[in-house]
Amino acid sequence: MSLEFFVPGEVKGKGNSKSIVRSKSGRVFLIEPKRNRDNATTLTALFSQYAPEKPIEGPVRVTYQIQYAWRKSDSAKVRAKGMIPKPTRPDLGQLEKQLDDACQAAGLIVDDAQVVCRGDSPISHRLILEHGKFLCDSPGVHVRIEEIQQ
Repeated sequence: MSLEFFVPGEVKGKGNSKSIVRSKSGRVFLIEPKRNRDNATTLTALFSQYAPEKPIEGPVRVTYQIQYAWRKSDSAKVRAKGMIPKPTRPDLGQLEKQLDDACQAAGLIVDDAQVVCRGDSPISHRLILEHGKFLCDSPGVHVRIEEIQQ
């Protein structure tokens, strides 16, 4: 089984997931920042419309093509290239964590530990989508989840 879809919008990285807060009694609590919760909730809601009746079980290969809008400083000559790699923050690892968690929360996969390889892994010689983050005209994220036959 495989799933492939595009969700428009800007994806933010997971970042520092918790902050430490002490109560008056001295107890320590870990609190997730509101912007992380909002981003995770939005992604989960957008991904859930593509969820199958039963989540994919077993090992999966995930490919994310994360697209950001052009920067104001990008010239028309640069924009004419169509799509270029985005070498700035947020880093790809933080984005992957956020998207893996959203896939799990939306019911696309059972657990994010099922992801055994990414789109750029040499498990198959064909590459459906380029895995990574890019600057282009249409911001959003292309998601492809492929079940790996054992």
